[in-house]
Amino acid sequence: MTAIDASLPVVAGASAPHSPLTAARPEAAVVPLPGLAAPATASSLARRRHRDAAHRRLLVAGDTVVVAATATLAAVAGGEPASVAAAMVAAVVWWAGLRASRSHDPLTPSGRELGRIATATAGAMGALAIAAVLLDGAGPSPFDVAHVAPLLAASPFGLLALAAVRRLWRRRLAARLRVGEHVARAILIGAGAELAALEQALAGSERIRVCGTVVWGDGVVDGHLDGTALAARAVDAAAMLHADTVIVARVPDDPGFLRRLAWGLEGTAAELLVWPGLSDVAASRVRVHWSGSLPLLRVTQPVYDVRRAAKRAVDVAVATAALVPIGLLAAPIAVAIRIDSPGPVFFRQDRVGEGGRIFSMIKFRSMTATAERERAALAGANEAAGPMFKLQRDPRVTRVGRVLRRYSLDELPQFWNVLTGDMSVIGPRPALPSEVTAYDEDERRRLYVRPGISGPWQVSGRSDLDWERGVALDLHYVENRSLAGDLRLMLRTVGAVVRPRGAY
Repeated sequence: MTAIDASLPVVAGASAPHSPLTAARPEAAVVPLPGLAAPATASSLARRRHRDAAHRRLLVAGDTVVVAATATLAAVAGGEPASVAAAMVAAVVWWAGLRASRSHDPLTPSGRELGRIATATAGAMGALAIAAVLLDGAGPSPFDVAHVAPLLAASPFGLLALAAVRRLWRRRLAARLRVGEHVARAILIGAGAELAALEQALAGSERIRVCGTVVWGDGVVDGHLDGTALAARAVDAAAMLHADTVIVARVPDDPGFLRRLAWGLEGTAAELLVWPGLSDVAASRVRVHWSGSLPLLRVTQPVYDVRRAAKRAVDVAVATAALVPIGLLAAPIAVAIRIDSPGPVFFRQDRVGEGGRIFSMIKFRSMTATAERERAALAGANEAAGPMFKLQRDPRVTRVGRVLRRYSLDELPQFWNVLTGDMSVIGPRPALPSEVTAYDEDERRRLYVRPGISGPWQVSGRSDLDWERGVALDLHYVENRSLAGDLRLMLRTVGAVVRPRGAY
């Protein structure tokens, strides 16, 4: 047994722990040793935790008010003591589901937050409905169909109220983010291209602010990478820059590096994040897989051949509904086009569809009838990058055509292409054959799905987007598309049409 040096200073007021050692040596004192004290919480981390906790309390308070109000209205509508009891129990279950939904984190994206409260609400109401069906007719019980029905009927309005309250708190949070509150101050650790790519990807984030980087060269000792030295350098940088988040862009070949880094950051940083090098992958495709105590990141492969029938049904329904008002608009648009310039009302052009199949896309004509022949003469003035051709002030566009393009009215006949199956309501931008011949291997993946009337390019700036950004948005859609995502893009398209940007 190692003897304790009694000559070392003794902590004033400390009492010896009850153990066999102290029982045998009652005169022994607790001796402080360097590095054994638990890390104290840094002030910057404490401030972030306080702000985040305050935001969570506001969200929980809003949930409580909405759930209580909805349950009260349902109980009043039921008009019986049993209805009141059913509403109270359901309110508790609903509120607990919202608490467990992990929707109160200020760093949770808005779409994911709304998805979680919708899932929690649906789960609570579903459990209530199942209980009502099972207990109905089994004797006196508040959980029969008659007493539960008012709350089930009120739950959609409760969900809308929850979404409205969350939106109000989101606006408050956005105002705080603009002045720097709730923003994670992060330092990045890595080397080479990975570090530069991660820094660039985070440049547009409103929730993470990169305040410094630690490159691998800071951990090189005698020509070799020392994980311990690199971790120590990162910990020092986090403390010096008051960073509360550390993001590792590339893990060095040192099994103990992340553990030592996490230990060193205790009390300083709230989060240690590791970027696996993935980008443009939807959260639904990423899971943490455990092999014993070893965490592995599982990325599921994109699936291109499922839910096609459901997506096609949505396309047909939307296109059928849209063609009715389009028919009413077609006559005045056609008259305006013919009065403004000679030529046909409609413009047909070969485009490349799913799998490289050529189809004829139809639009209202917005250019002169000789526009295709005049394009070669304007090639030197092309303002678009990549294989696209675009001019902000294209002389071939007619006066009526500028109005049609500004509000995307020239695209309306494409709903007929949707109905015939050549296009989808939502999808990548339909490409010209001349563009496709210049595609590289990555860009050809855009042809895995049907092109769309609208899509991520349409709601993100259209012609104002550079080629690389537009392709990246399309590729992300191709690999991560879903019916819910299509619905969100449809709603965003309405805003893009009302507030046109990049339409010329």
